[in-house]
Amino acid sequence: MPLFYIIATFRTAPCLTECQMAQSTDTGHERYATYLTSKTVSHLNDIVQQFQLVLDQCPVGYPDQAAALTNLA
Repeated sequence: MPLFYIIATFRTAPCLTECQMAQSTDTGHERYATYLTSKTVSHLNDIVQQFQLVLDQCPVGYPDQAAALTNLA
């Protein structure tokens, strides 16, 4: 495998993780907006599951892990 391929793959991997985390966080906020209007327990459960997913996607030592924890709290 060429060295440039390994470097390119390594550099794009964090970006993909960040993009996935951003999309998952946005989904959680959308579900929160739905909960605010419906006050349905199932929507609240969806929010918790979504923000837990974001936290699970955080790599160890990731700078935005505190924000993910805050969203879950």
